Amino acid sequence: MAESGLPVQGRGVTPIGNQIYRVTPSKQTGPTAVPRIDRGKRANLSENSVRVIATPTPTAINTFFYIQRIGYYEAMPPFRRHAPGLDAYNIFFTVSGAGRFTYEGQDFPLGPGDIIWFDCRKDYDISAEPGGWNYYWLQFNGNSARGFYKEFTKRGDYLEVAGTNMPTYVSLFDHMLELVQNTSIRREVLINDALVHTMTMLLERRVDSSLALNSVPEYIRQTVDYLNWHYADKTSLDELANHVGVSKFHLSRSFKRYVGVTIGDYIMANRLRYARELLKYTDQPVREVARRCGIPQASHFTAVFKESEGMTPLAYRKHWEKTGYYETAEPNP
Repeated sequence: MAESGLPVQGRGVTPIGNQIYRVTPSKQTGPTAVPRIDRGKRANLSENSVRVIATPTPTAINTFFYIQRIGYYEAMPPFRRHAPGLDAYNIFFTVSGAGRFTYEGQDFPLGPGDIIWFDCRKDYDISAEPGGWNYYWLQFNGNSARGFYKEFTKRGDYLEVAGTNMPTYVSLFDHMLELVQNTSIRREVLINDALVHTMTMLLERRVDSSLALNSVPEYIRQTVDYLNWHYADKTSLDELANHVGVSKFHLSRSFKRYVGVTIGDYIMANRLRYARELLKYTDQPVREVARRCGIPQASHFTAVFKESEGMTPLAYRKHWEKTGYYETAEPNP
């Protein structure tokens, strides 16, 4: 980072209620009205380090993506954190130096440009490596945050690389740090926009440029096309492989490589998509919805649907009806 550090506006408690802390290794700066941070949490952080504890309004919590905490740390060993479970999502973005991140039994060494996006409800451990670790961190949530996160992690990993977008990410995090300290009534709308931009950039990076459309084998295209129309059918892997003319082992491995998910997961995603449409636009019983989607056991369908959507099929239908946009038109499969 530049020697001038981050643009920090209005230390202390702003009119919108955010608590803004300058984190220093030896003393608490700012108005005495700001709660002190114990020395253990301030140790091994430079004077350029800053954290903001935001206070989102009920409107932001119910409508937008919103920031709970955000900051920029310049840390030196033995800096370390072991966080408890929180109902939120975190993004760490390394600017320079090196850190280490342990999560879900995996150990990630972090260097410049590395970005980690993870679920705060699960424990994690972070530490600075020798030479120091300078990074932005962001804790946020929102009604659709779970969906964005599931899409980002569907390949089973949490790490992304900024690459040539490094300056853009730096600007985004600086912008969000400024926004949470802003008193404008448009602040929460702009924060929502910045968070969506950040998540969209991360999802776009998941599309491997080496797997451009013209490099996908024809049998994978045929498989995707077949599954898009026959996901409700009970088709075995042997039948599918025979249909496209390759071995089932080769098809299974290649499908995951080129599409990013397993064949089973792809089929289930299509089934659940159709289920959501049937629940929204028809009054068919859950058991009939399950059958039409290719899941004959209603209890299994309910369990899978709840795992995906966070609510039962009936709760999903009732939630949709309350929006006032309920139709009886038959959806397309």
